[in-house]
Amino acid sequence: MVPYDMLAKQIMLLLTQDTTAMQALYARSLEPYMLSAAELDILATLKREEALAIKDLANTLSLGSSTLSSLVKRLEERQFVKRLENPKDQRSVLIALTDKGNETVSSATRIPRQMTQTLEKQGMQEKELYTLLRLLATLQTTLENQL
Repeated sequence: MVPYDMLAKQIMLLLTQDTTAMQALYARSLEPYMLSAAELDILATLKREEALAIKDLANTLSLGSSTLSSLVKRLEERQFVKRLENPKDQRSVLIALTDKGNETVSSATRIPRQMTQTLEKQGMQEKELYTLLRLLATLQTTLENQL
C-alpha cells in the first residue's frame, strides 16, 4: 500500500502513464484511417452537425481558429471535408463532410467501443470502467475547483 503522504504523487504518476498508454492505443487504432484524434473529432462533429462555419466548429471543439484551420486544411487535402458557400454569410464558408469523410467517420467512430472491449478482454469489468469514469470525473471537478 502507498503511504498517505505519497498518495497524490502516485495518483498523478499513474494517471499520466495511463493517459499516455490510452492515447497511444487510440492513435495506433486511427493509423489505418490516416487520422489524428483531433481530426476524427472534427469529422464526428461534422457528422452530427452537418455543415459548420469554422468559427462555430472551433467553438464546438474548444479549439483556436488557427489550429482548426490547419487541421481542416489537411482534411480537405485528403478529401475528407469540403468547403461550401455559406448562404447566410457571403464572407464565410461552411465546412462539410465529403462522401469519403462520411464513410470514414462512420467506421472510425467504432474505435472507442473497441478500446472499451479490449479493456474488458484484459479483465476489467464494465462496472469497474463506469466506477473509474465516475471517480475521474469527481477528481476533475475537485481539481477544477482548486484552480
